[in-house]
Amino acid sequence: MPDDVHHFARAAEVRAALDDVQRFAGSFMETGALPAADEVLRSAEPFVRATAARLVEDAVALSAGGKPVDLVAAVADPLPSAVTAHAPGFPVVGLSDAHATEAARDLIGNCLHTLASWPELYTTLRNDRGLLPVVVEESLRLDTPVRLLGRETLAPAEVGGRPLAPGDRIVLDLAAANRDREVYDDPDTLRLDRARPHDHLAFGAGPHACPGAALARTQALAVLAELCDQVLELRLVDDFVPDPSPVFWANGHRTLPCVLTPWEA
Repeated sequence: MPDDVHHFARAAEVRAALDDVQRFAGSFMETGALPAADEVLRSAEPFVRATAARLVEDAVALSAGGKPVDLVAAVADPLPSAVTAHAPGFPVVGLSDAHATEAARDLIGNCLHTLASWPELYTTLRNDRGLLPVVVEESLRLDTPVRLLGRETLAPAEVGGRPLAPGDRIVLDLAAANRDREVYDDPDTLRLDRARPHDHLAFGAGPHACPGAALARTQALAVLAELCDQVLELRLVDDFVPDPSPVFWANGHRTLPCVLTPWEA
């Protein structure tokens, strides 16, 4: 890594840099001109729920008779694309529309991969829908969709005891920070009993935290709720081979072939 690029991976360091918007400038846009998040969420939520219900229903039909269906192509990709078109000008994750769609897709895909890999967890969720938000937050922490954020130093600063000069570039490792053992007990495990499941950095932090976080969460929750309503069993195909995103800053699956067993079966 070049001398003027500094990598920070501890949660305290990453949070400190994200909070200090006077000294560090980055990719998150100014949010003052955006519609109020609550207003957008209220207008978009019925559309999100209806679209998620239709996509899951179509995926179940495609998987009839035990045939595999790619849940990225069938659900995780089209939902955020449709939402972005339904609410033009409002970024799903605070980046460009293309980056936003890819990150919101990776959030959904990562949640689906976790449930398809862990049948006992899926059964637990079907029996207790109140745990769905916890699973989404733990997925954000464990499988952070946007791994890295870049910032440029605007004024003399210090992060983690390291002096920084104007013009220095920093890389904030959100994925590593979200598994910081100084902050999280058993950091590499999805746990349903964390006292503060929202306490992670997947959507950034500080004044420029992702303005579309609530909308992204709403999409993931809508998909998981519809799965629980429509699908009795969810599993990866027996010969599943991970197909990770080739984008260096992204963490997700390009394909997710699964078999769905509907309730009536």
